[in-house]
Amino acid sequence: MLEAAETAKETSAHRQALAAHLKFAKQYKDLTTEKWDFLFSDECPKYLFQLPNPNSDIVWRSQESQVPPAYQVKKSSKWIIWGGMTSRGLTGLHFIPQGQTLTVDYYINNILEKEVKPLLCRKNVNEAIDERKLFSSNRHMTFVKDGAPARAAKATQAWRKRNLPNFGEKTSRPPTSPDINPVENLWSIMDEFDYKDPTPKTMKDLKRRLKQDWKNIPLSTVHDLSHSMPQLLQNVIKNKGGHARS
Repeated sequence: MLEAAETAKETSAHRQALAAHLKFAKQYKDLTTEKWDFLFSDECPKYLFQLPNPNSDIVWRSQESQVPPAYQVKKSSKWIIWGGMTSRGLTGLHFIPQGQTLTVDYYINNILEKEVKPLLCRKNVNEAIDERKLFSSNRHMTFVKDGAPARAAKATQAWRKRNLPNFGEKTSRPPTSPDINPVENLWSIMDEFDYKDPTPKTMKDLKRRLKQDWKNIPLSTVHDLSHSMPQLLQNVIKNKGGHARS
């Protein structure tokens, strides 16, 4: 009985996630690429020793015995980084101190106050990718959030209402929709460079590499990722709230 109840609960949660995904897609499906003045952000763990990805790290051999062993560190140190993007550029890259959890207070005081709010003061479109003006107009800036506890807390919503010009619950992003958050793609793109030879040997090396790779992301990359959103939303509608990748 307990197992059946847990299954029913998971099914209900899945339906709710699909409905939220679909609602978001329908709400913004008619926006042109020029009007995607959205700030997408997220956190991501970056490990000192890159861990194999069972979904994409594939070795083709005719026999199992020919597959070389994949050695890995059982437990790797990591940085948790936060970053955001629009079609015009990037936020700064924020490193959450090791051992620090993303509490409401930390999120408000160190990310919203120190990383997001200063974005509204950027004036020059010709600066470096992580220092340039990110919005066509601050009045049209929309900070897209998900349902993670620190971001959905009442104190966080109150801060946004006081400090962001285009705040509203309608700007929420469904809690389980990484496929319509372009920053997820940025993390993957960075992976291609974060562990290139010479690979980082210390946490200090890794931090230096991550900063360098963030600043070296081409402007064309964030432009293309943001401008893929209209098609992704059409795919979500086609798939009735399912995956955005056709």
